[in-house]
Amino acid sequence: MIAQEQQEETARTLRYPISASGASTELPAPTASAFLQWNATADALVNAVIPDPSTLIKATSAEAQAGVEDTHFMTPAKTAEAINALSPALTKASQSVAEAATNDTAYMTPLQVKNQVQKSGAVSIPSNNIDFSNEKITFFATTATAQSIPNATDTKIAYGTEAFDVGGYYDPTTYRFSPLISGKYSVTASIDFPSPDATNQYGSIYIFKNGSPVLRFNRNEKAGGANDFCLSVNGIVSMNGTTDYLEVFVYQSNTSASAKSLDTNATINYFGAFKVA
Repeated sequence: MIAQEQQEETARTLRYPISASGASTELPAPTASAFLQWNATADALVNAVIPDPSTLIKATSAEAQAGVEDTHFMTPAKTAEAINALSPALTKASQSVAEAATNDTAYMTPLQVKNQVQKSGAVSIPSNNIDFSNEKITFFATTATAQSIPNATDTKIAYGTEAFDVGGYYDPTTYRFSPLISGKYSVTASIDFPSPDATNQYGSIYIFKNGSPVLRFNRNEKAGGANDFCLSVNGIVSMNGTTDYLEVFVYQSNTSASAKSLDTNATINYFGAFKVA
């Protein structure tokens, strides 16, 4: 009976594994609010105390940005400061930057990477396996700059502000729309000369495809007209999805042979397109 009770008591005690050796199982002297843990060399039990949160030191902005202090704690705000300080500012690559493939700081989106792979021909994507024909493609760009249009000269319009660019095929630095998905595209463009001209005036607005006009609108205005001289053009253009690109050009001439500046109202100076088929 006594042997059975001793066996039960032994079964309920902490036991040192037979496989372990070289460590002391002696308990340290009791300490209030402490817990037991193995020491750094795992050969003795010691008292350990959880640090009082009030004694923790918060990292300063300078410490967070330097990234060398190793005892103070970081708040979410200081972590963000450290990331901003240690990482370069991220900017999205424009289409021209992506095509040049020389910039090593701007980032590219997955769609831009796919476009460059397709355009370079480095990887062949079988048309019977992946169908991009229904991909949504559209953009709308404006200009609020008083761009000077010389007399009797075809001049490309610098639509440098993107309202949106679904697909990433418009380049606001070259003012070109270069979709890499073939199909039919609805295209629109408009410009405005803000004040009536004292002389007879003639103007044209063109959609250029690969350097040649494919859509055109002409207008004549007699001297002393009371309204702005506005030109706009709309139409459907087929794009091959590889090398085709679109731009907007304007031509103006007047009997005084002078240059004319565009209106600075972006709501009337615009260039846009979307895929319809």
